[in-house]
Amino acid sequence: MIEAGGTVNASGLAKQVGIAKTDAGDRLVSLQKNGFLLRVERPPPAGDLFIDPRTLVRGETKPGTGLESGALTPNRATVAAIEAARRGEVVELGSPTDALAELNRDH
Repeated sequence: MIEAGGTVNASGLAKQVGIAKTDAGDRLVSLQKNGFLLRVERPPPAGDLFIDPRTLVRGETKPGTGLESGALTPNRATVAAIEAARRGEVVELGSPTDALAELNRDH
């Protein structure tokens, strides 16, 4: 994930590590379900986007991800949620639409 700039879809991960796309998707979903990644649902052919929240805090993006606009500067609620997750607390974000609205609320 870090080598991919913290943001990747199943196809990108599959190409990067040399595994089948379905295996990459399964691994990303598992990491998301365990709270290690954020998931933004997108329609085919783009596929869901998985984000390492640690890169949101640092504001890192990799060219070509479509996220170079500076929109990754987290608001106070996002920083608080990331810190709570690091302490092992469960953070409920709701639907992807609700999560994105919360991420953009301070902007």
